[in-house]
Amino acid sequence: MSTRQPYLKTLVFWSILLLTYVVTLYLPESEPFWKTILITTALIYLATNRKKFQQPIIEDPVSYVRFDGEFIFIGDHSIKRSEIRKVAVDSVKDRGYFSLPYNQISPGEIPEFTFPSSKITSFRAHLQKKFDTNVEFIT
Repeated sequence: MSTRQPYLKTLVFWSILLLTYVVTLYLPESEPFWKTILITTALIYLATNRKKFQQPIIEDPVSYVRFDGEFIFIGDHSIKRSEIRKVAVDSVKDRGYFSLPYNQISPGEIPEFTFPSSKITSFRAHLQKKFDTNVEFIT
């Protein structure tokens, strides 16, 4: 049941959005009522799934990205080092960003996280030391 619940929430959410769109399109006199339902549904969906839209800030990126033999471990996920060709490390204001944009963990999900931008220099040096020279660092 717990594995089906997120899909059920998403199905209900999109069904209500579709119904609201169709009714608004064909019954414009009831538009304010349906807009209220649409906004309420969207807010409830965002409130119940907000963890899905937030990335945690990793305070120590060097220990979060571990290397062990042929694998790189990013949190709970592992990827073969030989499969990595590009690494994105950049900072904007007070946040540093790391991702492996060409290595999906599952369809549509790439390994990525944010960290304090003050640690970007040491983190980038750590990564460059651990990766082969054929890995490109992009910003």
